[in-house]
Amino acid sequence: MYLIEGPENGFTNIPHSMYWAIVTLTTVGYGDLAPHTPFGQFIASLVMILGYGIIAVPTGIVTSELTRADTKVSSVPNLLSSAKQRIVINGMSAGAPNNNPTTRDDSGGNIQSV
Repeated sequence: MYLIEGPENGFTNIPHSMYWAIVTLTTVGYGDLAPHTPFGQFIASLVMILGYGIIAVPTGIVTSELTRADTKVSSVPNLLSSAKQRIVINGMSAGAPNNNPTTRDDSGGNIQSV
């Protein structure tokens, strides 16, 4: 901005121009210094859009990941109840051993579904 606007438009030195860029990029925009030439205003517009992008893009990514993590955590009880229903449907009660001697393997004592 120092090269584009120059001292006559308020950008008196490079550190002062860097201050303007940081204030504009972080979307604070105090209004104490603003570009006056059309090319300076165009560059300022690009810097402002870049500032919004720096804030908006990471916010969307973090929100998406938090939503995905919440969905995974809330689906765990559904998975457990679904697994219990499948066990009961297969003829075994959930959490209780199968004492039916016709389904017991005599060689190793493992329960097998028939």
